[in-house]
Amino acid sequence: MIRTPSSGKMVCHGAASCRVTFVVGSLAEGRRALAIGRELGVLPVLLSPPGAAAWMGSPWWMALMAALRAGPEETGLEETGAEETDAEGSDAAAAGPGRGRMTEPGSEFIDILDCGAQAGRAVAALSRGQAWIVLDPECPQYTQVTVLAASLNAGVLSCRPEAIAVTPGLTARDVRERVAAGDDDGMWESGEAL
Repeated sequence: MIRTPSSGKMVCHGAASCRVTFVVGSLAEGRRALAIGRELGVLPVLLSPPGAAAWMGSPWWMALMAALRAGPEETGLEETGAEETDAEGSDAAAAGPGRGRMTEPGSEFIDILDCGAQAGRAVAALSRGQAWIVLDPECPQYTQVTVLAASLNAGVLSCRPEAIAVTPGLTARDVRERVAAGDDDGMWESGEAL
């Protein structure tokens, strides 16, 4: 399936039907995004930094997502960046591609790995079980990657969704105020795109 995010403004009809997309690049940022999502009652979508598949690799991303799904007690990873040292990401596939449950009820999330324009990185991520990727449509092998993704029941976004960068001081109130002010970057209805 090939999906593209809506470019128009949206009105959220009840928090349960909404998703908020956060850019995360560490365990601490992922935990903050999930906590904010729980507080707002929305489904968090965790988006990697731009082109992260090329400079961090899909094993890093999938290990980070597996650690978030496992919860803080079971990861064995420190918030000092140790999650980035798991070169194989072998536990990521066991958690299931693209979404899962953490130890707390209601902690589901979707994760998206940005592969830039690198088809090889996209294929590697998909073959490891990554359910959602971003791939630049200018990539010469874009069509072939989308065919592979469809055969694996995975999704390819042709552009990065608008997202909220997670900072140490970001709060649910900040996100709520951005949405109320009409700055709904990162917010979409569940029927859109994903």
